[in-house]
Amino acid sequence: MFIEAEYAWGVTQTTVTHTLGDGQAQRRCGALPKWRIRRLEEFLAANIDKRISLADMAAAVDLSRMHFAAQFRVATGFRPREFLLFKRVERAKAMMKASRTPIVEVAFAVGFNSQAHFSTVFKRFAGTSPARWKQECQYLT
Repeated sequence: MFIEAEYAWGVTQTTVTHTLGDGQAQRRCGALPKWRIRRLEEFLAANIDKRISLADMAAAVDLSRMHFAAQFRVATGFRPREFLLFKRVERAKAMMKASRTPIVEVAFAVGFNSQAHFSTVFKRFAGTSPARWKQECQYLT
């Protein structure tokens, strides 16, 4: 009788966990340690103008691609690719604030292959186009 009750309890817990999607039960790995995140940020800062793959980011922190991607997402809530794009937009903002460099040159300098893609990504993160952002930034200065 006792074994049947334990079995029923285990089945109930499993069912509830799968039904409600308990994040703790589904999480299979821990978060990427802060020192590895810092190492990744240093790598991205030094190579922001180059083509950077998931494998490159994982190698920078000495992990496999899948292990890195999973740990990174747990630690930051971002997918590695989205984080890379975010960092590129942040660098672009700094460049546009500090100089009168044309937007197309800024786009290439931060690793985008076209101004159109840069503008699309920039608007997604900043909420406005690069040209408008630059204009508003210069107006405030």
